[in-house]
Amino acid sequence: MKNSILSILAFAMLMVSCKKDEKLLTDQSSGNKTAVYYNGDIITMEGKKPTYAQAIVVKDGKILFVGKEEEAMKQAGSGHIMVDLKGKTMLPAFLDAHSHFLNVGFTASVANLLPPPDGPGADFASIINAVNQYKNSADGKTMLKKFGWILGNGYDDSQLKEADHPKAADLDKISTTEPVVIVHQSGHLGVLNSYAMKILGINKDTKDP
Repeated sequence: MKNSILSILAFAMLMVSCKKDEKLLTDQSSGNKTAVYYNGDIITMEGKKPTYAQAIVVKDGKILFVGKEEEAMKQAGSGHIMVDLKGKTMLPAFLDAHSHFLNVGFTASVANLLPPPDGPGADFASIINAVNQYKNSADGKTMLKKFGWILGNGYDDSQLKEADHPKAADLDKISTTEPVVIVHQSGHLGVLNSYAMKILGINKDTKDP
């Protein structure tokens, strides 16, 4: 629908694990056993196309070998443990310190409202000006045509001159005929113009959620 709000969906990366395998990794880190992981979709994540390996050799918490199962057995030596992945997918670890990296694409496509020096968001007037400029830009017109909304991201009430959130009346200076939403720098809240609230059915009688 034209007037649907743009959603940013986070996708989960599934890592292979079970209790006995977790214990095994603990044992490896203490130098007890060498393990050969096999019989699964082992993806190295190298290059632009998926690269699969038949087996991985791990010892002391470090990967010693990635490649064909026959060679893995040789590299592992005697006394190693075989860990059957049973067709599950094994990927390198992905470590993300809550950086919301998926938002990079979204923020690059909407009006930048971050406080100086990262953006122009110093006060209400600068926010309104930035969104109006964005609205008339190629990106703004594309996003409006595709999603039906005028979008801005990154304002921070704690760093605005007014030390407050903009109100619907402020965003009405951007448009009264198209829905406008600006998202807080935290990503956890935002502000709508009057038209946006109207089409979403939000009014003075709407209960506080």
